[in-house]
Amino acid sequence: MYPRRVGLFFGAAFLLAGLALAQPAKVDLPAINTANAKLARSDDKPGSPATSLAFVEGKNLVVAGCEDGKLRVWAREKDKDLLVDAKMETLNAHKGVVTAVSASGSALVSAGSDGKLLLWSPPSDKPAATLDAKTTIQGVALSSDGKVLASVGDDNAVQLWDTATKAQSKKLTGPTDWLLAVAFSQDGKFVAAGGHDGKLWLWETASGKKVFDVLSQQPPPAGTKTPPEPNVVYALAFSPDGKTIALGGASPQVFLFQANDGKFVRALGGHTGAVTSLAFHPSGNYLVSRARTAASACGTRRPGPC
Repeated sequence: MYPRRVGLFFGAAFLLAGLALAQPAKVDLPAINTANAKLARSDDKPGSPATSLAFVEGKNLVVAGCEDGKLRVWAREKDKDLLVDAKMETLNAHKGVVTAVSASGSALVSAGSDGKLLLWSPPSDKPAATLDAKTTIQGVALSSDGKVLASVGDDNAVQLWDTATKAQSKKLTGPTDWLLAVAFSQDGKFVAAGGHDGKLWLWETASGKKVFDVLSQQPPPAGTKTPPEPNVVYALAFSPDGKTIALGGASPQVFLFQANDGKFVRALGGHTGAVTSLAFHPSGNYLVSRARTAASACGTRRPGPC
């Protein structure tokens, strides 16, 4: 039922890829030096396996959604290090597994197998609003300005919500099976989704018009008569300049597509199992991917990778 299952700090495989893509404006951030990377903190007291993580930048919070329906929140205390000194707080959230969390600025949303979307305004320990998607939710995303919320799940559609009015604004249809992943472009003009039907879908956010749907993997050679096995989509990420969509799925490769027309760009290798998480560095120079190991057991076709 759930698109991914991860520990709070997991030991799964990671891949850091340097990309020679069109670059956005220079972002003044520390250089990444993987040789110096080290574990800052490991917390073994959440009390329940974590399914998803989000950093609430505007409030300096790390939030984990967990299988017991609760959120675990780590907040930075004044003049103390967030990673080293933060204390954990547990918030009651969903009547079922927390399947996804997403943050933008100071806004936070959690989604659950109970079909509910909870909007939070940290540091409040209670949700500011509850939205009913009327289906098990598998993925959620907030636009960068926090004004639009997108949820996907077992109804094979993308539901768009206005966070100000708390009302559903659009329902984007077309996919023929469960959707597991959803992502906004940085400017919020486009929303991408994917799942069990093995396609990458893109729509205009404002109009709801479909831009394209393409195979979520490298196209087969011309003349191929047998279609490839669907690459179930578990993770999506737009590059900061909005020109590229990175896609992770059942295949151990990360696939890159042009965001304007869905044209396949190239595949990135390195993993041995399904790719379940993706994130671009704000500079656009690096793409980080996370995958389960090939030996991991994850149940039936529906649950997806652990």
